[in-house]
Order: sequence, then structure tokens, then C-alpha cells
Amino acid sequence: RYPVGQKVHGKVVNLVAYGAFIEIEPGVEGLVHITEMSWTKRITKPSELLKVGQELDAVVLGIQKEEQKISLGLRQLEPNPWDMVRHNYPIGARVRGKVRNMTTYGAFIELEEGIDGMVHVSDMSWTRKVNHPSEVLKKGDEVDAIVLDVDAQQQRISLGMKQLQDDPWDLVAAKFPLNSVHQGRVTNITDYGAFVELEPGVEGLVHVSEMSWTKKNVHPGKIVSTSQEVDVMVLEIDASKRRVSLGLKQTQRNPWEVFKETHPEGAEVEGEVKNITEFGLFVGLPGDIDGMVHLSDLSWDERGEDAIQNYRKGDMVKAVVSEVDVEKERISLSIKAIGGDRFADAVGGVKRGSVITVAVTAIEDGGVEVEYE
Repeated sequence: RYPVGQKVHGKVVNLVAYGAFIEIEPGVEGLVHITEMSWTKRITKPSELLKVGQELDAVVLGIQKEEQKISLGLRQLEPNPWDMVRHNYPIGARVRGKVRNMTTYGAFIELEEGIDGMVHVSDMSWTRKVNHPSEVLKKGDEVDAIVLDVDAQQQRISLGMKQLQDDPWDLVAAKFPLNSVHQGRVTNITDYGAFVELEPGVEGLVHVSEMSWTKKNVHPGKIVSTSQEVDVMVLEIDASKRRVSLGLKQTQRNPWEVFKETHPEGAEVEGEVKNITEFGLFVGLPGDIDGMVHLSDLSWDERGEDAIQNYRKGDMVKAVVSEVDVEKERISLSIKAIGGDRFADAVGGVKRGSVITVAVTAIEDGGVEVEYE
């Protein structure tokens, strides 16, 4: 008698919190649930739209014969505005609306009555991290946005505000070319490095391995501090992943290169004994770097194991530069070479390949001691 989809005429006989009862004919009533009253109006109680005694048309939505219930709808008399959303709000279109509501994750923008779009906090700004939409918007604001996505079935429209502006990452490669040096501000420090802001919205990471030539295995917080202005070099750019690799130490000269230029092989240096190991001494040198004196370079007269007993941490010693390996960051020193090479002096004037006579004076585990005649 009342097939689904049929339009019927009736009178409102009762209003309850969840809907309105409509008398279709004497003894036959149907229920219009509050959610089926309007496509566009946000109704919190039926009395906002209907009143007892009001005559109206409705559409049959369903019949439960056993329970003798008829479900009716009012909004079905009008076209569903969401059926036209894809046409009215195509992806990429610029729209304007009013901020209707805000949550922790975004703001709902009323585009027309009953049609809202949502701007997520991540789509509000390129250049600042928005933790809550109230940092950017307030209820009632008129805003422009770009349509990012439409899901008519779920009645969702995703909007973006930052997309109205140029993405700063599109210009990163041109503004910050590889190997160029720029000043930036340290924004965050972690165990693995420090983040440096090159400009609003563009941060790069200085990995801990790129922070200092000489301070190895130290926490980045011991090298830089938050909000500090620093010079950094651009090492790598991946704009698609929004990553810039920066170097702090590259803005300063490699101290091993500087040392090699100022202290050629054979130059005499003086420094403090920083550490004593089983294979030699480490001596502090200009540029906050160390050189090593191997056991075999401690003395002409004593075995290295014995000679090293004469030194303590903090002693000032003089030595001669034997070798500087910049790539391996290694400097070899010789203490026994101070005053010249005793062996070279002893055989002065003797050419390589000459036959000479020597006398064996001692035999030890480490070798044979001879005397040149």
C-alpha cells in the first residue's frame, strides 16, 4: 500500500527528541527521523523545523510490517546537494567560505548551507608548524582555500589554505645551491644532529658527523645551542622529500690541511701530552688536533717501551713532523729526531749501495745493534 519511494501526505501529530510522527491516514503513522529532515540544515531538535498540526509531504523510506513501522523522509523531496559536489567543487578549484567550527586537527569551512570542507592543520601554512587551527583562524572568519579532494559518498571535502601560496621547497635548489654557504638559526637539537632553519618553512639537518672536524663522538648540544645563528654549507638537497643536508664543519678549513701547510715535514713543534697508550704518545697540536709519537720514535738510546715511562700526561714535549696524512687525519711525530737523525749523521758521506763494515755490539729480541767503523 505504501511502497518505498512513494510520496505521501500527512499531518504532524507528535514531536519527540529523535524525530516527528506523521499521520498518513487515521490509525497509520510514520516516523521522520531527525537525520532525514533536511540535507542542509543542522537540526538539533525537530521543533526547529516542524510543529504539531502542520501538514506536509514525505517520502516512504521503509516499512517494517512485523513492527508496524513506517520510516519517512522529508529531505528526499529535494535533490541531495552532495550529488553535485564534484561538479560544484572540482579538485583544484578556489573556494571561499566561513569558519564554522574548529577541532584539534583542523577547521570546518562552510562553503554553502549544509556543505562543509575541512582544512587540516598541516594544510594551513608552508612556513609555520600549526599545532591548533586557532593559531591561524577564528570562528566566523571568511577564508579562501583550494579544493584538494572530494568524497561525495562520505560527504567530505578536503581543503588547503597553504596551497594558495608558493611552496618554498619549489625554490630551494635555486636559492640554496650545493656547496653554497648560508646563515641559519638552530631550531632543534637531537642525538643525531641539529636542525637549522634556512628561511621560514625550510629547515636542513646538520648530521653529528658534519658538525666538527675535531670533536668526535660528542652530543650536538655541546657544539651548538638552540636559537644560535650559524653558518652552514649545503651538502645535498632532496626537494621531493623536503630534505636538505647541511654541514657545519665545512664552513671552516680542514685543520689537518692547515697544519700541513704551516708545518711541513721536518718542522719542529711543541705540544702537551694528551694521552699515553701502549704504542705511543698523543700530543696536542695547533688547530685542536693531535699528533702521535710512536714508540720507535721516542728515543735513540732506549727501547720504546722503556722510553715511554719517562712521560706523563700534561708534559710539554718537542717533536719533529714526520708525516701528515690529511685524508686519514693522521700526523706522525718524532721526538728522537729533535737535533737531527743520529744514524744519518753517523753515515754522512756514504752513498746508497756502498759496502761498509760494521761491528755487532749487542743482540736483542728487537734486533741487532751495530757500530759503524
